[in-house]
Amino acid sequence: MGIILGSGSPRRLELLRAVGIEPRVLAPDIDESVLHGEIAQEYVRRLAATKLDAVMRSAGAVGVGTIVIAADTTVEIDEEVLGKPDDNHQAVAMLRSLSGREHRVHTGLAVAVAGPGCRGVEWQGHVEVVTS
Repeated sequence: MGIILGSGSPRRLELLRAVGIEPRVLAPDIDESVLHGEIAQEYVRRLAATKLDAVMRSAGAVGVGTIVIAADTTVEIDEEVLGKPDDNHQAVAMLRSLSGREHRVHTGLAVAVAGPGCRGVEWQGHVEVVTS
């Protein structure tokens, strides 16, 4: 039995290591576009579940009893979901738009233990209100 982190986030890896967990990292290549009309909570839930599903379907990557953890985080401001910036220019523009303004940080998490008839368990419940 092992643990797989289905995310390429250095911060998530750092958090797991901080509590003594050394996971194998499998960052799935999925479309992270925000769907038309999608709210932040739905967006992070969908991406976490999609990442979990992609890792679970990786041929030979997940053995029985392996714990798979997938997550996604996004920022919402004025009811708009800010997707991941494509480049440094977009990242700077995004940070400027957040400066001095209240915004929400949403995180979705999906966890499963691999095995016959395995079903993932989704949880989305962390929303942090931030002013930067």
